[in-house]
Amino acid sequence: MKTKTLVSIILLCCFCLAFASCGKTDIAPSAQLAAGDLMKDIKANDVKGKPADVAFVTAHDEFAAKLFKSAFARANGENVLVSPLSVTLALAMTANGAKGETLAEMEKLLGGEMDIKALNEYLKYYVSHLYSGEKCKLASANSVWFREGLEVLPQFLQANADYYGAAAYEEPFDEKTLELINGWVKEHTDGMIEKILEEIAPDSIMFLINAIVFDAEWAEQFEESDISKRSFTKADGTVQNDREFMYSTEEYMGYGGAEGFKKKYSGGKYSFAAVLPPENVSISDYIASLNGEKLAATLGSARNDPVRIYLPKFSFDYDIKLKETLTAMGMPSAFSSGKADFGGIAENAEGALYIGEVIHKTHIEVDARGTKAAAVTVVDMRAEGMAVEPDPVRTIVFDRPFVFMIIDDDTDLPIFIGAVAGLDE
Repeated sequence: MKTKTLVSIILLCCFCLAFASCGKTDIAPSAQLAAGDLMKDIKANDVKGKPADVAFVTAHDEFAAKLFKSAFARANGENVLVSPLSVTLALAMTANGAKGETLAEMEKLLGGEMDIKALNEYLKYYVSHLYSGEKCKLASANSVWFREGLEVLPQFLQANADYYGAAAYEEPFDEKTLELINGWVKEHTDGMIEKILEEIAPDSIMFLINAIVFDAEWAEQFEESDISKRSFTKADGTVQNDREFMYSTEEYMGYGGAEGFKKKYSGGKYSFAAVLPPENVSISDYIASLNGEKLAATLGSARNDPVRIYLPKFSFDYDIKLKETLTAMGMPSAFSSGKADFGGIAENAEGALYIGEVIHKTHIEVDARGTKAAAVTVVDMRAEGMAVEPDPVRTIVFDRPFVFMIIDDDTDLPIFIGAVAGLDE
């Protein structure tokens, strides 16, 4: 049985494969020149990390399912896409500065029974072993931005340098800083996400950023002769006519009455997976029923049985503020100025540190060539009171709402998970 892994984001996080494949964070030249590098006296230690095991995989699957379910419930019938990996990475970086009940809640949400030290080890190993090649790029980068004058604790910087390859920058948090942060995000998502912040709040004191970019060709691309026009029916019964669908024969996947497929990307390390709920089950009810165990079982059900599929081309952007979601998922203390304990981050903050908001943005394009996807997670830290082909046996037509994922085949970990509720008009 394949192993899956835990990963996600908060703390303004950027996950590019510069970090994943070579352990270095690729910082935009403009950011390097303009920002004060707080890591200049911090040298990352050569830590190897720990390979994923059942506990790590189980915890990540549960987090991925909860995050996706909550996001879809708030989407009001619109398309959804989240990166559990990006959110995990960002939040884990943030947790390195948490203490007491705040830390306990974050550890339980992200790692189940494991503590932050173990989580750091697992994430370090997982990210550093992700594949990136000529026709299949997965890139990740992390950075931390601090308001000028904040005395950041060396141990907080050291942990995030050792395990996440994060650079840290001291800035005045003015319009120029806003431009630098958004420029960093644009560069590390190959321009798919142009900005993450509209403004910097007067009481914002730190941003931790993870960015992820995925750009891969199919191992076997769809031909023009494989594309035909069909109709797509939305959950509310609206019929969208003359949409382009791509045809092929793929690897069958099915569990609990839902059916789907897996299709390999170039390089053989990642796959696209799509799942169509049973005919008598709405997309809302199907997603509401998901948990870590069901997600793992669905992805683990893939077998060599061929299935003929018709998949629509689609592309969309998605964004969500995760404060409400993460609070409901079990980490309320981090967002409370009266309860949050981030005493491991800095010594001289003018007021208690807490998370003001977690912003998550994603982009996806699926067509005959392959897939492009990007994710950014920002954790906005604030200070209280501060003002600063064999013959197939079956056919699946994805002509109604369905769930899709981009999967790391070595672990069955969903790097991205989303739902198509409707196609572009």
